[in-house]
Amino acid sequence: MNRQPDPAAARALAHQAFDDEAVFDTLVAEGAVESSLRDPAFRAALAARERRKYWLVPTAGAAVGAAATLLTFFVLRPSPHPIQHRVQQVRVIPNVLLSSDLKPAVSPNAPVFRGSDAASRPPRSDGTITSVEDGIATVNLGSLDGLAKGTELEAAHGHIVITIVFRDRSRGRLVAGLEAANDPVRVPNAVHLSAILEQVDALAASGNLQTARDVARNALTIGTSGETRQLLEKLAALDYQAGAPDAARERYEVAVNNFDQPPSASPAERAATLANYGALALLNGDQRRAEDLLQKALPLASDPALRSQISANLAVAHRP
Repeated sequence: MNRQPDPAAARALAHQAFDDEAVFDTLVAEGAVESSLRDPAFRAALAARERRKYWLVPTAGAAVGAAATLLTFFVLRPSPHPIQHRVQQVRVIPNVLLSSDLKPAVSPNAPVFRGSDAASRPPRSDGTITSVEDGIATVNLGSLDGLAKGTELEAAHGHIVITIVFRDRSRGRLVAGLEAANDPVRVPNAVHLSAILEQVDALAASGNLQTARDVARNALTIGTSGETRQLLEKLAALDYQAGAPDAARERYEVAVNNFDQPPSASPAERAATLANYGALALLNGDQRRAEDLLQKALPLASDPALRSQISANLAVAHRP
């Protein structure tokens, strides 16, 4: 049987945490600091201590069912530099859980820890055969253009099935055609759009948000509504990051309406898009619309993290 922690013991441990970071982290995880903050005497003791700095520590509620309400507590942490003492109030605020797509934009000055060399050249939809030998054609298209082993390029007289891929060139087996050097080849729309989506992701990750939006917007005319749907969903997230929630809402609405356009959206895609759209509706104060979208998303979501996000946001949508 679980027992409530002794308040006096919690206060004593919290005092100890001021000088022991490991103890402090343990107390935060157990909720002992937030319990002590409710004690007026303990809060008065905090206010008397000098050379302290306020940090925001987000902590979830005690029960999993209450995960929708995120509690934000201002607690004191030691600072290596003296600063002027400030009095802060403990406050509780509701929050909306955002997915990895629907999140604040990366600062252009933020460090980039993985490759985002999207500016080397944009993905191309067309190329040429540079040489043909023993039934093997070399083309001036590669992984930058979305090609992978097994990709089938349209050639002048047949097809080329790619077998070896480099960054900006590939080799493939000629199928049903006698191709020659300088003959044109074309990348399938789905492959080309996938390469553009990767370029957009790289640009956004490096902080080039406006360029990422421009590239995504311009690519919407390349394929059918079903082929460009994922790019539209990405653009909606970028619009949100750029401070254009109305544009994001409109794009999510179009994407949802195009779920059944070939190629039809997978359950995972539907769940993620509906969850993002629902979170955006919550942020805009439209709880009824948010609840409808999130209710549709929940049975489609198989990822545990996404299911938790949807459940938490549904609880926020239900709140009066």
